[in-house]
Amino acid sequence: LSNEIFGTVYWDEANSVLTGGVIDFGLLGMIVYPLLIAVVLRTFFEFCQRIFPTFVVTFVIVAAIGILLQPESALTDYFLIIRNGLLFGSVVWFFIALPAFRLRRTA
Repeated sequence: LSNEIFGTVYWDEANSVLTGGVIDFGLLGMIVYPLLIAVVLRTFFEFCQRIFPTFVVTFVIVAAIGILLQPESALTDYFLIIRNGLLFGSVVWFFIALPAFRLRRTA
């Protein structure tokens, strides 16, 4: 295990949540970090469910799945899900809230 914080700058580190947890808090960190991320993201998705329509929440969750499936994501990438979810969820909500304009035939 290596980390730039401790002066070891080997570029072959896994850069995952498990590695970050072990570097910061040992074996306990390896167990707590993924559980903490799961709780934070679950709370965020429930918050989105309260403020956004169902389509927007589905869009945010599907967009988050791409980041969640990456094997070598840094710890900060999971907090980017929250920022990007609120930003892009608001944009999608704005576009689906626009009124529909239709042209009538003037035969």
